[in-house]
Amino acid sequence: MFSSILDDRNARRIAQQLGLKVIGTVGMLLRVKQNSVIAEIKPLLTALEAADFRIAEPLVQNALRLAGEL
Repeated sequence: MFSSILDDRNARRIAQQLGLKVIGTVGMLLRVKQNSVIAEIKPLLTALEAADFRIAEPLVQNALRLAGEL
């Protein structure tokens, strides 16, 4: 099954109502690290934030914890 990569809250809600599986950018980064495609997510999260991609700090901290990077 495909996952829709969506970060916009309204788009995620509508996709879920349509029965689509939804994952956000941070979730995708965790998934590719778990599959050994990348070694770390922290540099990518930092680059996203530097490019004005808004990620809530609790989400960043939780992702880094799940990735074993804290």
